[in-house]
Formats: sequence, structure tokens, C-alpha cells
Amino acid sequence: MKKALLATIFFLLVILLLQNEQDVYEIKIYFCPEDNCEKVYVDNILNNDHVFCAFYSLSNEAIINALNKVNSEIIVHEGNRRGLMHHKFCVLNNTHLILGSANPTDNDFFNNHNNVLLIKSSRQVERYTAEFNRLSGVNYNYPSNLDLKSYFCPYHSCQDVILNILNSAEESVFVLSFTFTDHDIARSLVRKNLKGLDVKVVTDNFQNKQYWVEPFLSKNSIDVKVNTGNIQHNKVFIIDDDIVITGSYNPTRAAHTINNENLLVIENEQVNIIYKEYFYTIWNRNI
Repeated sequence: MKKALLATIFFLLVILLLQNEQDVYEIKIYFCPEDNCEKVYVDNILNNDHVFCAFYSLSNEAIINALNKVNSEIIVHEGNRRGLMHHKFCVLNNTHLILGSANPTDNDFFNNHNNVLLIKSSRQVERYTAEFNRLSGVNYNYPSNLDLKSYFCPYHSCQDVILNILNSAEESVFVLSFTFTDHDIARSLVRKNLKGLDVKVVTDNFQNKQYWVEPFLSKNSIDVKVNTGNIQHNKVFIIDDDIVITGSYNPTRAAHTINNENLLVIENEQVNIIYKEYFYTIWNRNI
């Protein structure tokens, strides 16, 4: 098991250069707590002059100190608003992004299971800048997507994005979810399973059990594992051999209707392989 995990971590550190006719972008992928996600954030914040971030929660002292040393603008969720400002992203010098499932907190960096991406992409920087401006009440316009696609709920229907991609799945769907209460997505997984696709789900025990889809999925012969140790905080769909969906979006009604969330869809076989290897490190643990 340790050998497999070390091999996975080595694999994750590879820089992926991805290209199409219109955009060249670079992705580095990290998985907490195996990788030092705190250091990823701190180093990249300090290496840039201007940083703006949107966080659901911010309590990690090293991140706070780093942000105080640069020209930074921060939006953090306020408890008295309707719905959650649930983002976890930073734009660095208008050239790079940090995003994923991890809040900059000690628990998410050192205990919980999360994924963090460092992305160099002028087009995606423009799109996440537009989302930050929307949250700030400034005029915004989302540039068009390419093969690296981003969506911002509730401006976009993230549920529809996921359902449309699931409908096109032909071989497999693997899911890592913190909370999972969206029965439309659950029914889509069941339909795919009935068609013979390999469908596996890891969800966390920390749930609103009244709406939790785990009993429904298990009753309909979906392979489900419930994490009961350190929180499984990822929000990931791995579809076939070429698509990964990640970001801040849990498949829940609130995320679909009232929260501010981001969803990143990556269409690339190399990224898919990395996330699939990571999925199995979670799946094969004694949880």
C-alpha cells in the first residue's frame, strides 16, 4: 500500500502541459494531506505581487501571514447570507490559479482528503477573475470556454453540466464526494450502472442523513464506500478515460441552487489517469 501511494504521489508531481489550437495551459496537481498543500499556497502567494482569493473558510495562519505580505484582496463567506460563498480559489498576478476542494484551514491541509490544482491559463484566469468581480459587485463577463472548462454556480447550472457529462459516459464513473444529497445525479449513476458501466462512489459519513443518497445508491447495486476517518472532502467525478470534474461543488441541492461554487471540467487523458490512481488510493483504504 505504501509503495502504491508513493508511486501515486510521484505521479502527481509531474507538470502537465496541455494544448489545443487556442490555448496552452499548465497544471500541477496535489492531494492533501499526502502533499504539503499549505506550502503550495504559501509559496505561490509569496511569489506573486497581486493576489485575490475567494474562500469559504480561512484560518490557516501561514496563509493569512502570506496574504498580509502581498497586495491581496480576499472574500470570505459571511454567515448571515443566504447560501454559501463556497469557493476555494486564488488568482495570482493575473497569470495563475489555485483552486480545488481544500479550504485554507489546518484540517483541510493536514487531516482531510482534498485536491488542489495550480493552473497557468490566461483564459481560465480571465474566467475566475470575472467570478471574483461578480462576487465583489463589479462588472463581469465570462470569456468563452475551451477544452479546460469552468462554470460558476448559480450563474451556470452546475448540476446540468454534471448530468450532461454523465449522460455521455460509456465505460466508468468514479465519484469522490464530501456531501452527496442530489438525487438527480444519483439516479443518473444508477442508470449508468444498469447499462453495465463501472460505477464507484466514496462519500463521507459527515452528512445530512435525511437526504443522503447512499442508501438509494446501495439499494440499487452501486459500489459505495463511506469514509468514517479523516473527512473525505474532495468533490471529484472521473468519467471514462478522459474527463475529470473537480472544484468546490458538492452534489447537493444548495450547491445547485443558492451557493456560490466553481466547477472545473478537464478533458485530458493524463489528468484522468492521475485522478483515477488517486481515487483507488482512497477506495482501497480501510474505510
